[in-house]
Amino acid sequence: MVEHSSYNGKSSEQIKVTFSNGPGNAYDWIGIYRASEFPAFVSFDWRYVDGTQNTWPSAGFTDGTVVFSSFGFPVGEYEVYFLENNSLIKLSDEPAVFKIWFPDRLGIAAAA
Repeated sequence: MVEHSSYNGKSSEQIKVTFSNGPGNAYDWIGIYRASEFPAFVSFDWRYVDGTQNTWPSAGFTDGTVVFSSFGFPVGEYEVYFLENNSLIKLSDEPAVFKIWFPDRLGIAAAA
């Protein structure tokens, strides 16, 4: 399962992504993709479940929260995926979805 906190705010605010029921691999990761671009394109932003982009993540977690900054996100719709062990294998049935409405405002849309 993957979800984000819902809020409206400036583009420099945090996007908090909560994941659960993962396998606990150190290389499990959260990827943010432009809508409909998974898995064909590179993620717009990503973090391992320990919240870093380190070559050697500190630990794996089955549940937790990863924080992203929305600063620099262009206007558009995004999908958030919980992915397994440095692969494109989805660990959640549906992605969480959010929209950047204006460069300085963030609007959240419910997952389909």
